[in-house]
Amino acid sequence: MQKIPRDWIERAARVYNSNADASRALGIAGGTFGRLCRQYKIETPFACQRRARRSIVAPTAVYLFSRRQGRRDLHVPRSQAGR
Repeated sequence: MQKIPRDWIERAARVYNSNADASRALGIAGGTFGRLCRQYKIETPFACQRRARRSIVAPTAVYLFSRRQGRRDLHVPRSQAGR
């Protein structure tokens, strides 16, 4: 098995929109691409899309830590409470 340079993996993860496309471009299996990304701490295209979706759909409730009570309280901002 030939070693794939880290910069190739980084570029494929950045250029392609899916793990399958990136792994196909490198000529390796999808699982191998995911494993190499974890090994080199590179964000996969799937993880990048998931992160983008989560930032768009922001939660309406914010957890705040109450020092007095020593537990987490659910705080819903007034602008969001009527929804």
